[in-house]
Amino acid sequence: MVATDSISRPSQAPRLPRRLNEAGKIRIGHQIPVPPTNRQGKPNKRAGEPMPAPLEHFRLTSSSRAALEAAARLYGGEVRPWIIRQEWKNLPQMRPPDHRFELYTTSDTLHVVIRAESLMDTQYEQWDGAYCTRRCNGAFISFDGYGKLQGMECQCEPDLTVRKDLAKDGRACLGISRICVMLEGLPLGQWRLDTRGEFGPMDVRGLQDLLEGCHLSTALLRATMRLEARTSHVMVQGEKLTHHYSLVVIEPGYTPEALLIESARAQQRQLTAADEHTKTADEHIADMWGDDQRGSLPQAIPAIDVEAGEVIECEEAQESTEQRLDDPDANQGHSYATASAEASLPSHPCAWRDTLEAYRDDVRLSDGLRSRVKLALNPASNTSDAKGLALASAVLDTLNAQEP
Repeated sequence: MVATDSISRPSQAPRLPRRLNEAGKIRIGHQIPVPPTNRQGKPNKRAGEPMPAPLEHFRLTSSSRAALEAAARLYGGEVRPWIIRQEWKNLPQMRPPDHRFELYTTSDTLHVVIRAESLMDTQYEQWDGAYCTRRCNGAFISFDGYGKLQGMECQCEPDLTVRKDLAKDGRACLGISRICVMLEGLPLGQWRLDTRGEFGPMDVRGLQDLLEGCHLSTALLRATMRLEARTSHVMVQGEKLTHHYSLVVIEPGYTPEALLIESARAQQRQLTAADEHTKTADEHIADMWGDDQRGSLPQAIPAIDVEAGEVIECEEAQESTEQRLDDPDANQGHSYATASAEASLPSHPCAWRDTLEAYRDDVRLSDGLRSRVKLALNPASNTSDAKGLALASAVLDTLNAQEP
């Protein structure tokens, strides 16, 4: 028998790969036959073969008919089996369907939920028909289907225009960006959109950077995904060219002001979590029992007229409370917080300042209450601990009352 103390074990188990189930794909194009003649009226050698064509509305594919039926009720269209044309089935460049069903929606907008950290990933890939033969990150090869070049430097043509032409024949890697979202109103799962474009992924990377800077990389945010028609005008070797293309735009449901508020809240949560891990035992005891050197506990807990939102001074509160205990009928139509208010007040006698600072601009508070908060925080007002604690309690009660 081997002694257990002689066995070497890692201090922490490795984190295994994980991902959300892929419910389906979001597509902005489809395959159509190459026309018999080109724009100059000359015969096309590849007439009848499949060629990509853009769509004006989103197309969804999935092996779950129920998921697509739910999408059809939201975005229109009719669910049907995804079938490849008979004359295309034996073509080497033709890939088999990824899913069993497809839905051509009648909408150019989808309501989605995004997570900035996993919103988009870009890889450079080389394909041979339905098979990926090579994958790199733009610098080093991470996968080689032939097992010879893995780990080596990328060998593709550095000029992007030349690389695109080579990639059409499967002789170079081309950037593929995969955008992953969840669709509102559909069963939980990940929907992926693959794009080889440049401008759409550029915008998404900018959005990822913005949300990361706002400490919202791991937050789930509501957004809209729109399919937008764009036109670009470029000149190549003296020739003026016009390109028409579809661009996927992702817009979170936030104004800049709302995003700033969410950013501040996220940063505060991070700071609070970090502070909790570094506190000493004495500091945790002080949090629970109010042993704070910044001030002393008031001699009496102030009472609050909840309906009127008014603070009653300690002496008046004591007298008023005694009168109400003697006269039960006096309680009709009024609500006072006396001893019970003590449980909802901040633990520190001066921690009411932290509470008021945290919610001084909260839009859920009335204008009058926000004005009182700002006045109490003004050093010139010399707000006592009793009034500060009472006002902090009124703020927290107001916020708690609005919780669902």
